[in-house]
Amino acid sequence: MRDVPQTNKAIIQEAVDLFERTAKSKVHVITGKTKNSIRGQVVSNKQGVMDARFGAKYEEKRPGLKGALGPHNFMTQALNVVSNTMPNIIKGHYDQLIRQKQSI
Repeated sequence: MRDVPQTNKAIIQEAVDLFERTAKSKVHVITGKTKNSIRGQVVSNKQGVMDARFGAKYEEKRPGLKGALGPHNFMTQALNVVSNTMPNIIKGHYDQLIRQKQSI
């Protein structure tokens, strides 16, 4: 099936987008520089890369809580969300591919 690589790339794109949105929603914002530095990119139909700069590595490791919002480990939290959601993302994309093939 030649549509599989495109489907895989769409899966990776959805996961990268979810990771980026989640990390940005979980990061402790004071100036906004760390939040604005969070970026995701699909590099192949098998891999996506996340990048966060301006103090992100220190914020991730910072002990304690950011008020009522919980711990500072925003990247770990985003990873957990994506990991838990991936089976549904994969199933959704492959179900859609199967439906498209059945309608031909």
